[in-house]
Amino acid sequence: MSTIVIEPGAGLQAGYFTNTTLTGTPVHRIDTTVNFNWGAGAPIAGVGVDNFSVRWTGAVQIPTAGSWTFTTTSDDGVRLWIDDTQVVNAWTNHSTQDDAGALTLTAGWHRVRMEFYDSGYDAVAKLSWTGPGQAKQIIPAVRLRQSI
Repeated sequence: MSTIVIEPGAGLQAGYFTNTTLTGTPVHRIDTTVNFNWGAGAPIAGVGVDNFSVRWTGAVQIPTAGSWTFTTTSDDGVRLWIDDTQVVNAWTNHSTQDDAGALTLTAGWHRVRMEFYDSGYDAVAKLSWTGPGQAKQIIPAVRLRQSI
């Protein structure tokens, strides 16, 4: 399978699974950002309101070299990798919480992968960043794309 390079702003590839283990055949779509509070609703047609998981993959554009902190906000499990470095590992059942990790990165595009599962009740999944001259915010769509 060849890699399709998408222009900035296209968002991340999302695979939604009907279980909490990221297994089986996912329902795919492009999510422009990771900024979801599904509450007690279903995340996408074909996936239930509870006991689902999501894998977002693609690239994030770092505008300025330096130390960047990536923060996940989740209600249930979450893991995050930038390039091949895991920066968040909170793969547990929990109420809404922030988890963060920092990396020193060069300016430009870097691979990103975020995995999330919901085991019940509310479902929240968000991805924010803070860096040189950048206040904490949800990573904007213009800084995300499906691949490097």
